[in-house]
Amino acid sequence: MTLGIPAEPGRPVTGMCWLWCGGTTVPVWWAGHVRIGAAAAGLWACQGCLQHLTRMVRAADDAAERARRLTT
Repeated sequence: MTLGIPAEPGRPVTGMCWLWCGGTTVPVWWAGHVRIGAAAAGLWACQGCLQHLTRMVRAADDAAERARRLTT
């Protein structure tokens, strides 16, 4: 399945979530590009998986900030 970027940024399209839930025909949002070696593709994810990813990124950023404060 190939998805085109929606004409209106921030609007979902129906497609496959590339992250954890395994949804195949769900509303998905453009989350950016992913590159593995020479292969590249657009990453699409549902709202629940994007929320989970957001929590993971914030937790990693908080941990990195704590580590920076400990070393200064």
